[in-house]
Amino acid sequence: VAGVDRLLAVGGEGDFIAARYTTAGVLDAGFGTAGKINGLFNATIGHAAAVTLLPDGRAVLAGQINHQFAAVRLTASGALDTSFGVFNDGRWQLNVVNNWNEATAVVRQADGQLVFGGWAYSGAGSSGDFAAVRLSADGVIDTGFANAGVLIRPMAAGTKNDIARALVLQNDDRVPTVRALLGGEANGSNHDFALLRLWL
Repeated sequence: VAGVDRLLAVGGEGDFIAARYTTAGVLDAGFGTAGKINGLFNATIGHAAAVTLLPDGRAVLAGQINHQFAAVRLTASGALDTSFGVFNDGRWQLNVVNNWNEATAVVRQADGQLVFGGWAYSGAGSSGDFAAVRLSADGVIDTGFANAGVLIRPMAAGTKNDIARALVLQNDDRVPTVRALLGGEANGSNHDFALLRLWL
């Protein structure tokens, strides 16, 4: 994600990792330790998959830790923002279903609420469904969204695997509301493109 004269990259293998670069491609020494941060959850299973920048220079990273939806909010200097999360430690984690589930995308609404998109295995098997969760600006689940803050929606028929990979807000000048498009793949007979539109 591009910020003001900076580029923020996220990923990881076992935990969340982020690095910030100048537009010249040099690590930004004003971020984290020598331009990098890692080990935000002290985990061995997980990674960050998406990031959104906030107007004040902070950033929200989304992904999975131990195959659960997970997020952190960082200050502009790369420290955990302790005003975010249920325990006010900068981190948030949710077992969307009692099985594997991962956040793959995040968007910020104009009012500051955060919508996470991804997938969740249904039942006890390995058949994925599209999933979305909405949080308040400070990382508390919004129980007014979908089913107590969580939406799970199969896209392909039967027990085929669906995986959402991207999320974008969709403004519409005709109506005073915003929608979101959750996109990915539905594995009916093939891995087909799939879109789910949500009213926010």
